[in-house]
Amino acid sequence: NGPETQWNYEFVPNANLSHPKAAIIAAEYTKNYFAKNPNDFSAPLGVNDTTDFDRSSVSEGWYRERPVRTDYLIKFLNRVAQEKWRPEDSSPRAIGTLAYLQTQRAPSISAHPDIFPLICADRMGYANRDFANADTENLVAWKKSGVKRLGVYDYWHGSSQCIPRINFTAQSLAIKTANEIGVSAWTAEMGPLWAFDAPKAWIGAKLLIDPT
Repeated sequence: NGPETQWNYEFVPNANLSHPKAAIIAAEYTKNYFAKNPNDFSAPLGVNDTTDFDRSSVSEGWYRERPVRTDYLIKFLNRVAQEKWRPEDSSPRAIGTLAYLQTQRAPSISAHPDIFPLICADRMGYANRDFANADTENLVAWKKSGVKRLGVYDYWHGSSQCIPRINFTAQSLAIKTANEIGVSAWTAEMGPLWAFDAPKAWIGAKLLIDPT
C-alpha cells in the first residue's frame, strides 16, 4: 500500500505449509538465520500469532475449545528437517517452534528429533487439578512424539489483572512437573506490576535452579 505501511508479521495469516516449496524456502531461511545469528541454538520457525490458516489445513479435532492443526505443522517441520537447513559448522542446532493456540496439543504423528517445540500454556492454571492433569498429559505426549528436546512457554502476567495474580503453589507445581517429565527449556512472559509480581520472578528463578 506504500512505504509508510507498517506490518505486524505476528498476525499475518499463516502460509500454506503444505506447498511443495514451503519446506525448501523454510530450510533456506533457517540456514540464513544461523548465518546471521551464529550463537543461537534454535531458529524460530513456527506458526504466527494468529488463528488464521490456509484452506489446505483442516481441523484435526478440538483441544481447549480450539481447532487443532498440530499434525499439519509437524508434517511441514519434518520436511524442513530433511532439507539442508543446518549451518556448515558442527554446533548442535534445532528447529524451534511454539506449540501455540491451534498447535498446542501434542501431534498424533512422529516428530523429527531436531524439532524443538515450546509448549505454550498459562500454568497459573495448575491451581486447578483438572487443568494440571491435562497439561501434564499433553507434555508427556509431546515428549513421546520423538523430539529430542522439549520446552515450555508460560504466562505470569500481573499488570493486566485487576487483583494481584499470585499463586506460588501453582508456579511451583508447574515447574516441578515439567522437570519430572524431562523438559529442558523454560521461559515465561512476565508483564509485571513489580510491587506484587517480583516474588514470582524470584521463586521462579529459584525453582529453575532447584525444582525441589
